[in-house]
Amino acid sequence: EGASRSLFLTLSFPIFDGIGRYYNLKKVSADIESAKNRLYELERSAKQEVTQALIDFNLSIEKVKMYRALLTQAEANFSQALEEYRIGKGDILTLLQSERNLAKAKEGLVDSIYNAHISLAYLQKVASLKE
Repeated sequence: EGASRSLFLTLSFPIFDGIGRYYNLKKVSADIESAKNRLYELERSAKQEVTQALIDFNLSIEKVKMYRALLTQAEANFSQALEEYRIGKGDILTLLQSERNLAKAKEGLVDSIYNAHISLAYLQKVASLKE
């Protein structure tokens, strides 16, 4: 009998899909490279910030030491000026000047201690340290 049989085979080969995948891969590679660069910059910036905070803290500690020494000297000068004034060897102007210097030394010490605490707090913040 005249039966006919047919067989159809359809092949699909997307020619342009390969190009799209290539450009998607290029874009993803560029995104990864961009993310690496951002991470590098963040790390560099964080290290720089911690380094600067450490330098500032160390400088503030040195200022505290300096003002403590200055206060010791100002106290000695004031005691000497006071004693000289009591025995009539010094004048009131010298005594008042030494008292003024003593007050400034005390103020400087308090200010330097305050700044050292601020520097320490900032260092702990940027270095993510706990007390």
